Amino acid sequence: MILSYFLELLYPAKCVFCGSLLAKEETEICSLCRKELPYCEKKVKQVSFSRSTTAVFYYENQVR
Repeated sequence: MILSYFLELLYPAKCVFCGSLLAKEETEICSLCRKELPYCEKKVKQVSFSRSTTAVFYYENQVR
């Protein structure tokens, strides 16, 4: 408990995309990035060497 408190002081949680400090209720991605990231909402073109693919984001902007 005490160790985790000191680790949070030394290494605060940051957004994986923009590097800003996260609020208590946020995990891994800040609320601003969640709104602006290029979510992949339609079917992605299938490639010949796999049966299926999954993508959450398009590979552009902060995701790149």
